[in-house]
Amino acid sequence: TSGRERRRDDWRAARDQRLSGREAEVRRRVEELSADAEAERAVLEARLQELVRRADAAATLRDS
Repeated sequence: TSGRERRRDDWRAARDQRLSGREAEVRRRVEELSADAEAERAVLEARLQELVRRADAAATLRDS
């Protein structure tokens, strides 16, 4: 039984190590996706501000 318990403990330790590695990979990937989304949001915000500026300029020209 001692050998069996040791194999079981070794198997559990290896499983836990694999799970920890996968968890770390998922966390890393989520952080990458979050950074990508934030960068895209900043680009869209800049584009929106440019469109607002152009619309305001067009309205000013129209009204003058």
